[in-house]
Amino acid sequence: YVSPESWTHGSSKQRQLALKDGLQNGDIESCRTPGW
Repeated sequence: YVSPESWTHGSSKQRQLALKDGLQNGDIESCRTPGW
C-alpha cells in the first residue's frame, strides 16, 4: 500500500522534473522544493 500524502520527498516524477529544471537552468538551487 502506497500513501503519497505521507511522503516527505515528493514523488519520483516530481523529483525528476525538479532535477531536470535545475540542470537546464544551470541553477542547482532551483532543484530545491519547499515541503519535501
